[in-house]
Amino acid sequence: MRQRPISVTVFGILNIGYALWKFVGLLLMGVALRMNLSANPALAALNSDPVYKAWSHFSVVIGVVFGIVLIASGIGLLLQQNWARIVAIIYAVLEMIVVVAGAVFTQRVMMQTMTAQVHGAPAGVIAAFAQIGLVVGIVIGLAYPVLLLVFMTRPKVVESFSPVQSS
Repeated sequence: MRQRPISVTVFGILNIGYALWKFVGLLLMGVALRMNLSANPALAALNSDPVYKAWSHFSVVIGVVFGIVLIASGIGLLLQQNWARIVAIIYAVLEMIVVVAGAVFTQRVMMQTMTAQVHGAPAGVIAAFAQIGLVVGIVIGLAYPVLLLVFMTRPKVVESFSPVQSS
């Protein structure tokens, strides 16, 4: 086996850390979903939307699955297993799809709900804030999977996972 590149070590540790961060976020999301939202009419309306509620439950399930995949991939990267590099690449692609779909979907539902709930604010202001939130959410959400994809497909990293030829 060849020497492990530093980027593989870094992303192995980051995968494990990011998975733990996902689990903390999921716990907080679970607590938030069970809170009494009647004090905030906009959040109560958002939570009463069946499509948004279904997306929230889907996000929890996919978050748990992705968290487990990241932990396994992180450990595998630290052990320099090629399957872990492939799993990291697959995770990165799927996470990018989920981030974009989730941001667009959530922004659309929020626009409908918030426009109906916020009285007195010009519709253009609500739409502008929604678009800014969409862009910021996508950029932040895509940062890690894009970096992971770029680094796991670098020639030096790919070569480090190939079996050593004995002469």
